[in-house]
Amino acid sequence: MYPFTIRQNTCPRQLKALLNQTYSHFELILVNDCSTDHSKDIILDYQKRDPRIVLIDNAFHQGIAETANQGVQAARGKLIFRMDSDDMMMPQRLATQYTYFQQYPEVTMLSCHTEYINAKGNSIGQIQRIAGFEKPEDSRLALQKPQLVACAHTGFATYKKNLEAVGGYRQVICGEDLDLFTRMLEQENILIILPVVLMKYRLHASSVMAQNMRLLQQTKSWLTDCAVRRRQELPELNYEAYLQTFRAKPWWYRWNYARRQWSDWHYRAMLVHLSDKHYLRAIYAYWWAFVYRPLPMVRRFLPNSCG
Repeated sequence: MYPFTIRQNTCPRQLKALLNQTYSHFELILVNDCSTDHSKDIILDYQKRDPRIVLIDNAFHQGIAETANQGVQAARGKLIFRMDSDDMMMPQRLATQYTYFQQYPEVTMLSCHTEYINAKGNSIGQIQRIAGFEKPEDSRLALQKPQLVACAHTGFATYKKNLEAVGGYRQVICGEDLDLFTRMLEQENILIILPVVLMKYRLHASSVMAQNMRLLQQTKSWLTDCAVRRRQELPELNYEAYLQTFRAKPWWYRWNYARRQWSDWHYRAMLVHLSDKHYLRAIYAYWWAFVYRPLPMVRRFLPNSCG
């Protein structure tokens, strides 16, 4: 299942990869959030040839969270396999995750490692490996830390009933996926990140450079505060009320939080520049990522590093 808006350039290759999965007993739910290109026409053409495709049209633009919830609601199966609309799925992804769910019924959430690709779909030689969640007890330990739960959303899979039990995706400014994962773990779900690449994650300037880092930083900080408050059985603050409390924190606290976000942004920008062969820009971006967080940036280039 994935929502989409403008994806006519990547849509044909995605559909071929999806429909040629080694596990074939599935329905492909595509939610059109008012696309303005020819994505819908391409999907309709494929739908004529493959009855597994289900196309849902939004009457008006609803955003990521509500559009994703529509897809979940329409699903007839017990499992939801999520992907982002500009990424690519490995042919064994569904089979691998489905088999794992069958073998380990106590696990209710799965993700995987992802390979970074550029706008043209070519590998840029970097793998995203998010650390942790190798064993069931890691999910319980994660709730002891004052932070959001992270995994590759484009490779995320879970049971429909478990996703709906927490109210699905919430309409927040950004970070809907982190918010969902965190709320699901708080309801005693168990997450495992499979140590295998099952998705290709597309990096391009419009998805990385255009992000408002200050807004992203503040929203993640707010969602983290919401998670901490829930675990302490306290009411969540709304976004505006939280900003007032955040601005009142010591400068060094706000700086430490901000430098993490800026370092990650510059690192991702570096990957985009490398994929486009803009080597001087890549060096410049990496320099700033290193300035903000030296040790993590060095570790990312070590064998089997996470990031």
